[in-house]
Amino acid sequence: MSISFVKQPQPKGVLIPSAALKICGLQEEKKLNIHAMVKAAVLVPHEMNALELLHVVERLRDLEQELCEVLLKACGKCEECSETLCPFSSEMDNFKVSPELLDAAGIPEDVRLWACPDLDAKSIHIVEAPEVDLRDIHPDLLAKLTDDGICLGELQHRLTDKAVVYGG
Repeated sequence: MSISFVKQPQPKGVLIPSAALKICGLQEEKKLNIHAMVKAAVLVPHEMNALELLHVVERLRDLEQELCEVLLKACGKCEECSETLCPFSSEMDNFKVSPELLDAAGIPEDVRLWACPDLDAKSIHIVEAPEVDLRDIHPDLLAKLTDDGICLGELQHRLTDKAVVYGG
């Protein structure tokens, strides 16, 4: 389990509390590396032996699991919507629509599409996918989220509405 410190960015950057460095065992390090990524930064010792590096990898996996649990709480468990294939599963992406049908519907050929089954009407609606959808998630991560039992429909809703699911 990780401990979070909430910090407000200042014009000169973010000051890392000495308590955080102490908890991490980094207070005595001469140099630190900051791995800057989109929406994340990871602080590690500048030099590590193999065992120390493996411990960092393990802690990052723990953090990954903690963050996925936040998504699970926000999205809920998959409740097996029906006996049929989940409309948000990756298997639902494997379909083709002729250029003529797309043109007749006023849908450009280069947009991503969704196939939405309607069990009551026994029909399939082909619609333009939202700007962000489950295909934007790396397949390995999406498989993990699916294995964790996260409701993909609710996850798609959270991707589309852009509501805060962490912190706030």
